[in-house]
Amino acid sequence: MRILIAAFAFVLTLTASAFSAEELPIMLGIDMSFIPRWSSVSLSNANTPYISVNNTSYNSLGFGLFCDFKYIRVDFGYQVNDTAPNSSSYSNGTQTYNVNDTNNYSVQNLSLQILGKYPIQIIDSISIWPAMGFEYNSVIFKGHDGTNELTNTYGNMNTAFIKIGAGADIKISENFYFEPMILFGWAMDDSSIYLYNMTASSYKIDFSFGAAYKF
Repeated sequence: MRILIAAFAFVLTLTASAFSAEELPIMLGIDMSFIPRWSSVSLSNANTPYISVNNTSYNSLGFGLFCDFKYIRVDFGYQVNDTAPNSSSYSNGTQTYNVNDTNNYSVQNLSLQILGKYPIQIIDSISIWPAMGFEYNSVIFKGHDGTNELTNTYGNMNTAFIKIGAGADIKISENFYFEPMILFGWAMDDSSIYLYNMTASSYKIDFSFGAAYKF
């Protein structure tokens, strides 16, 4: 959590310093996003040919605030899964189980996202822009409701993503804009555990819809 807050403060300070020499439009807004996410964890024993693969997928909803400085966008938000995770496991190519957890399972996290973007004006009221950057998720709860399974237990679930995608600025009135955006995220996870080689891959797609006020 301290890393997340410090990074957010650093980005705001750096952005303000960078733009002090050039007057650029600033937009502040709120957004909501739908986020399908899926992951795969592969385990292989160093001493035997045993291989296990576990796949998990779930959908999340995100709510947040953002600052848009024309070429840089900073998002700070809260994400929570809205559907129970679906998990399947394979051992040496044979499925061992396929489970849809319906027991109020929850994954909640705070997120910081920083994107570089390049607006291209199509017509007077619409600009589109490619975007690339990163997102950091800090897990604040993962488990079943009422179990108090908090970050100190699941801190290893914190994840950084490389993000790439596109969005648009659609002018509604003189100072109000609608900002749809779609981003693909790839998690930078790769670790190992005792006696096993573990490879973890996690991906997400963000479908975001925001409303902003231009200063």
